[in-house]
Amino acid sequence: KLHELCNSMQKEMECFKNTSFHPNPSPQISPPRPPPFKSTKKSQTTNKDNFTKSIAALQHLTPNQVMKLLKGLGLPQYQPMFHTKHIDGKKLAKMEENDLRKLGVALEHQGKIMNVIKGYI
Repeated sequence: KLHELCNSMQKEMECFKNTSFHPNPSPQISPPRPPPFKSTKKSQTTNKDNFTKSIAALQHLTPNQVMKLLKGLGLPQYQPMFHTKHIDGKKLAKMEENDLRKLGVALEHQGKIMNVIKGYI
């Protein structure tokens, strides 16, 4: 579930990369997006590939997306501290248990966050 959240956030960010922002943009109507394609073939990627993709996706998260991730993990109580410290995906990807402890994350919740960081989502 979290992997899907990270993937959808990464896709949203890809859309914004190719968009130029203007102070007074004219309203534009975009055509509806087609539903995502789901292959019936088994994935050919390895765990290492998945880990690399997960970390790459994690590193591109904005602080607001990290807040959504915490909420998705059922850990919204840590949002204020992560927000205060401006924790984005790059900072989150480099964190270890000791860093989470310093942020006030309870031991029983550190594992959930570390699983995301390690790509086991």
